[in-house]
Amino acid sequence: PLSLHAALPISMPPAIVTRLNREINAIITEPDTKRALEQQAIEVETRTPDALRALVRTDLDKWRGIAAKAGIHAE
Repeated sequence: PLSLHAALPISMPPAIVTRLNREINAIITEPDTKRALEQQAIEVETRTPDALRALVRTDLDKWRGIAAKAGIHAE
């Protein structure tokens, strides 16, 4: 599935991260917005910043392992 995330600088104050997360989640779950996204085959799924960090870490570990097994190395 396609994932779209808002990436912010690590130095962003937590209060701003929380506010942006809340506002973006509110927008993408509005019925008209959600419907428009789903018509483009985009499944709307919201996460907290902590949950997204955990997902990214898990995905990085997964793909690093796959790349290593395939003999793919960063240049």
